[in-house]
Amino acid sequence: MVIEITDDFNLDKIINSGQCFRPRIISDNTYLFILNNKILEIKKLNHNKFKVSCSENDWENTWFKYFDLGKDYQTIRTLESKKDNFAAKAIEYGKGIRILKQDPWETLISFIISQNKNIPAIRNLIEILSREYGHLLDSKRDIYSFPNAFDLKEITEDNLRDLPKSCGKPLLQRSSNVS
Repeated sequence: MVIEITDDFNLDKIINSGQCFRPRIISDNTYLFILNNKILEIKKLNHNKFKVSCSENDWENTWFKYFDLGKDYQTIRTLESKKDNFAAKAIEYGKGIRILKQDPWETLISFIISQNKNIPAIRNLIEILSREYGHLLDSKRDIYSFPNAFDLKEITEDNLRDLPKSCGKPLLQRSSNVS
C-alpha cells in the first residue's frame, strides 16, 4: 500500500533519535519497525510517498498512531521557532523526528538498559533480549517480539549477567557492601 505523509517525517532521524532501538534500515530507503507483534516495512518512494507492508486497517489503527501522524508537527515547529533563535536552530535540526507511541513496557526496559550505554550497544542488547526471551514473529528475517513481563518473570540476575558481553557494560552491576 502507498501512503502520503505531508508533515515532518524523516525515517533516518527517527531511528537515530535515541527514543527507539529496534527499527533498522533493511535496504536502500527501506526501514523495518516492530511494535508488539506487528512488523512494518516502510520504503520512502519520494518526498511525501511511502510504500508500507501492512493493511490499511493496520496502518490506521497501529502505525499512524505509532508515528503520531495525527499531530501537525510543521505548525508546531513554525510556531515554536518564532519564540527563540536558539530553539529555532534546535527545532530545525530535529525536523522530521516524530514522538513515537511505543509500547510502555518495552520503553521502560529500554530506558533501564540505556543507562551508561551508547545507542548501538542498547540496540544490540534489546535484540538479544528479544531473541532470548521474546516470541518468533518472522523466521525468514529472524524477528522476535520484545519479551513481555510474563516472559521475563523467571529470569534471574545471573541470566541477565550471562547475556553476551558484546553489549558493553553488564546489564546489572553487582551491588557491593561498602562500609
